[in-house]
Amino acid sequence: GGCVIIDHKVVSHDYLTYDHLKELIDYLDSYGLYYTLECNDYLYIRKGTLDHHKRRFVVDDNASAEEKAKCAKRRHNFLVQLKETDDPLSLHVNKIHWFENDAMYDSGKTPLSFEDINAKFGDRFNVNPLSFMPGNGGGEINEKAITKAKGMDLIIKHYHIEADDVYAIGDGFNDLQMLDHAAHAIAMGNAPKA
Repeated sequence: GGCVIIDHKVVSHDYLTYDHLKELIDYLDSYGLYYTLECNDYLYIRKGTLDHHKRRFVVDDNASAEEKAKCAKRRHNFLVQLKETDDPLSLHVNKIHWFENDAMYDSGKTPLSFEDINAKFGDRFNVNPLSFMPGNGGGEINEKAITKAKGMDLIIKHYHIEADDVYAIGDGFNDLQMLDHAAHAIAMGNAPKA
């Protein structure tokens, strides 16, 4: 919902305000939490944190060849869409993903939990558990007004679609508003049960 593209043109792009981005980054940085900044062009990380992010893509030596291959593919897909920045406040950030993976942290312990961040920001922002990276905890946070339902409305209006003809398919917590908004909602088999 943050960026809506119709016929290869961006018709709407909403992102975290500068003040909100600064508040969130300052908070996460004060605890040493690792995160990515999702923008339209790349995922950005703070310069100097790449080695910590790579630790998310490690499997046990006893893992099967299939598990190792899947992990290598996830790591490759992450790295090809990644850029480092030393000026995150200059970016138009759609949302922030943070990671609860003890292996990423030198102390061996993630400094904040999803519950900590949700308690701090859940009344003012959309805070959802991560919708990707199986086996990794964490979450994503974006502006309260930026939802997939809002993006759906722009597309529905543009194409003059009848409400009863709207289908939504989702597999994560960040899809709930979209699924609730559609006349026909479909949760994929890999969707969380909560």
